[in-house]
Amino acid sequence: DNSMESSVVLERELMALNLYIEIENKRFENKFTWQIDVDPNLDVSNLLVPPMVIQPYVENAIWHGLLHKDTPGMLLIGLRQMEEFVEIRIEDDGVGRQAAIGLGSKTSLKTKSHGLDVTAKRIANFNRFAMEGEAVTIKDLFSLDGKPVGTSVVVRLALIRNTHKSTT
Repeated sequence: DNSMESSVVLERELMALNLYIEIENKRFENKFTWQIDVDPNLDVSNLLVPPMVIQPYVENAIWHGLLHKDTPGMLLIGLRQMEEFVEIRIEDDGVGRQAAIGLGSKTSLKTKSHGLDVTAKRIANFNRFAMEGEAVTIKDLFSLDGKPVGTSVVVRLALIRNTHKSTT
């Protein structure tokens, strides 16, 4: 339902995201655990976001990072309010992007890159009049000895308040 709208309340988007993660975790026999931390200062019931912009990055973390691990993985999603934007951080302790390329994935890297590019463009379009700077940043995470230990994605969305409160 969310994907049919141009924007949705963040609270609703987080509920859909949590359901997606639950389904994937059951599908893969509890291969990972997850945690969604929301800054208490962030009014998720009053902020609008474009639908389905967090889910593709979470999907990538699961499919390309966590599923390739020999041990159970961890997915962390954190949301916090900055002055002019909401920062959404998606981190996994998976095998890292380079190892995932070598191991293969559910779809070709070309297709997956295209999907993330489209999502990044949607985010940039959503932000275009409200904020400047990179909307999406992806970084490889490394241990002290230089081994890949996961990936971090930071999505920045402009603070856009819901002016049309729903009665439902």
